[in-house]
Amino acid sequence: MTALVAKRYAKAMFDIAKENSKIREVEEQLQLVVDSLSQNEDLNTILNHPKINLENKKKMLSDIFSKSIDEDVLDFLFVLTEKGRQNIVPQILVEYIALSDEENNVIRTTVYSAVELNKVQIDLIKVKLSAMFNKSIIINNKIDVSLIGGVYIKAADRVI
Repeated sequence: MTALVAKRYAKAMFDIAKENSKIREVEEQLQLVVDSLSQNEDLNTILNHPKINLENKKKMLSDIFSKSIDEDVLDFLFVLTEKGRQNIVPQILVEYIALSDEENNVIRTTVYSAVELNKVQIDLIKVKLSAMFNKSIIINNKIDVSLIGGVYIKAADRVI
């Protein structure tokens, strides 16, 4: 259920960002909010405390974020707080990134290898995957010491 709710909120924020041609900026701002919430336990405690009224929560959010995020994103946080959904901001960000990638014709892939790949190897894999999927590729290289050699790739719900 949370995933469905997060998708709906992400879609709403994405539509606003797209309308204002700020898809990337909004993604960065949502990431800032997620990072702030994950690093500050006191902020989470206050936002989730039932005895702190909504106006004080909104003022606190405004004081913290008004200089670093757009008004649309701040209003979005206000709505989430009003609805008691401030805890799903990380899931909303994940869904937002998926919408952004789809809009920009991008696939995020994970390449597992026994050792870290160099830039030439990563670029070669990007070219091959880009031709295979006809999309831009973003690669995350992860080391898997259990591999004896070679690589395996997770891309678009496929393992290659």
